[in-house]
Amino acid sequence: PDRDRVVLTAVDKPLGATFTDNGDGTGLLVWTPPYVGPTSADGSPFGVSFRATDGWTTVEAATTIQVINRNRAPEITAPDTVTVAAGDEVRFEVRAFDPDFETVTWQVQTTLDGYTFSDGNPALFTWSSQVTDSGLAAVELVATDPLGLSATHTVVVRVTAATLYTVAIDSASAFPDEEVTVTVNLDNRLPINGYTLVVRYDPTALSLVAISDSGTRADAFEVFSYTPGYQGVTGDVRLVGRLSADGTASLPAGQGPVARLTFRTTGDLSFAGFSIPVGFRPGGGLNDDNTLLDSAGSVIPDVEIVFRDGFVRIHDLGDVIIGDINLNGLAAEIADVIYFTNHFIDPRAYPFSALQYANSDVNGDNLAATVADLVTLIRMVVEGTPPSRVTPPWEDEVRVVTEPGTGRVEVQYQSEVPVAAARLEMTVDRPVTPEDVRLLRDGMSMDVGVEDQRVRVVVYSWDGALLEPGTQPLIAVDHADSLTLEVVELADATGRLLSVASFAPASLPEDFALLQNYPNPFNPETNIEFVLPYTSAVRLHVYNVLGRLVTTLVDGVLPAGQHRVRWDGRDAAGQAVSSGVYFYRLQAGDRQLTRKMVLMK
Repeated sequence: PDRDRVVLTAVDKPLGATFTDNGDGTGLLVWTPPYVGPTSADGSPFGVSFRATDGWTTVEAATTIQVINRNRAPEITAPDTVTVAAGDEVRFEVRAFDPDFETVTWQVQTTLDGYTFSDGNPALFTWSSQVTDSGLAAVELVATDPLGLSATHTVVVRVTAATLYTVAIDSASAFPDEEVTVTVNLDNRLPINGYTLVVRYDPTALSLVAISDSGTRADAFEVFSYTPGYQGVTGDVRLVGRLSADGTASLPAGQGPVARLTFRTTGDLSFAGFSIPVGFRPGGGLNDDNTLLDSAGSVIPDVEIVFRDGFVRIHDLGDVIIGDINLNGLAAEIADVIYFTNHFIDPRAYPFSALQYANSDVNGDNLAATVADLVTLIRMVVEGTPPSRVTPPWEDEVRVVTEPGTGRVEVQYQSEVPVAAARLEMTVDRPVTPEDVRLLRDGMSMDVGVEDQRVRVVVYSWDGALLEPGTQPLIAVDHADSLTLEVVELADATGRLLSVASFAPASLPEDFALLQNYPNPFNPETNIEFVLPYTSAVRLHVYNVLGRLVTTLVDGVLPAGQHRVRWDGRDAAGQAVSSGVYFYRLQAGDRQLTRKMVLMK
C-alpha cells in the first residue's frame, strides 16, 4: 500500500522447482513432477511457501500442490506376421512399454495347441508346428497395467506347406589341377529307407576321383554303391543307398550329408574363374532315378522332392605373367630359371602354387612345368624375346633305355632329333648320394636331388648346347644294380616337349615287366608295352580311379618277348572316356603289375 518495492521468494519448494521474481510484484513458479520417485504422485501432496518483503515488513503465504497420475496404456512391440514351414518351430519375442513405468501383466489367446509363453519383458512365444500343419492362425497378446489399462496386438502365424524332402549338392572352390570335395545333402522331414540319385558334372572341367559315404548320415547303410558313366554318359554317376536291404529300418528325420564326391579340376587354365555345375540329372516319374524310398519301402518320386544343384568354382589365378616363376612380377629372369630347376630337383622345398604353374607354361603347349618350358625360359633369358607358342608334337618319339651293370646303371636315350634338355625321376635299388649320379655328356649342366632311393635329375644348357641324336648315354648311377624310371621328359631346341616312347631295359629281363605307356600324358591314343619271359596267359585291363573296369585290351595267350598294345581312350562300349588318371594292370601267370597314365584333352 506504501508503493515500496516488493521482493518475492519461494521457500520449501519441491525438488526440481524454479521460482522467478519478475520485479513488479509478481513471480513465476515452474515445476514438472516426474512419473516415478518420491516427487511423483506417490509423494503427493507437496507444499510451497512464498514470502514478500518491502524491507520493513515480511509476509508469507502457503500453497499446496496436488500431483495426480494421469494413467496411460502400455505399448506392445511384436511382429505383425510370422511365416514358418510346416514342421519348423515358431519363435518370436514380444515387449511391452508402460509410459508410467508400471509393471504389466500378459495374457495370450490363440488356437495353437502346445505353445509356450515365458512371462516377462521381453516375453518369448514358441510353438512347434507339425509337418502336416498349414494355413493361418492368430496369436492375440494383451498387456495390462496395475490400473487396468491394456493394449492388444495380434500376430498372424502363417504355416506354409512343408517341403518334406530336399536333396542338395553344396558348392566348393579350388585352383586348377586341384582336388575338391562336394557333399550330397539330404533334408528329410519324414523317415526314409534309401535313395537313388544321379549326379551330373562336366567331364571337360572335372575328373571324378573318389566317392564315399564315410562320416555321413549314410555311413551305417547296408547298401551303398555307385556307377560312374551311368548309362554310357560320361559325367553321370549313379548313387544308390539303402539303410537295410529288407526295408525294415529307416533313417530318422533330419538333415546332413549322405555322400561325398571328390573331383580333380582341369589343369586347363582357360577354365580359371568359371563355376562348373554339379547337379542332378533331370528326370521324372516313379521309375526314373532321383527318387527316395519311404520307411515302408515305397518310391517317393522326384516331383515330390526339391533338388538343389551346386557348382565347383575354379579360382581365377590373377595376373598370369608367363615366365615369372618366382612371382616377383618380372618375367624371364635368371632367378626364374633357378627356381624352376630347384622345383624339379626338390619340389617340397620349392613348391609351385597354381599361379606358378600357370606362369610356367612358357612354351604355350598347355602342359605346365615341363622340361620343355625350362628350355623355352632359358631361351627367353638369353635371347630376350619370347619364342612362338608351340603344340605338343605327338608324332616325335624318343626311346629311353636303361643298361644294367655290376654296381652301375646307365640311362641312354635314342632320338632322331637333337635333345635340348632332359628331366628324369627314378627310384634305385639302394640308397645313393648326389655324387653317385654322373652326367655322361659334355657341354651340358646337371642338377641332382636325392632322397634316399629316389633320384631327380635335370640336364640342360645355358649356351644352347644340344644332346646329339642317335643312341647316346645320358647319365650313370653308381653303387646301384637297377633303377625304375618313373618320369622322363625330353625337349628339343625349339622348346617342344618330345614324346617318350618307352623306358625299356636293354636286355630281356628274367621276369615279367610292364613298361610306362607312351606318350604320357596322351590324347587320344597311347601305347602300352610289356615283356613276357615265356609264353603265358595274359590279361591287360584299364581301370579308372574308382577301380572300375574301363576296358580290356588283351585277354589271351601270348608268346615270350616284348609286346605293344595301343589304347584309343575308349571304354568297352566304344565311348570316349573323359580326361583324368587311369590305371592299366597286367595279369600274367601269378603276377600282377600296375602303372598309371594320364589322358589330357
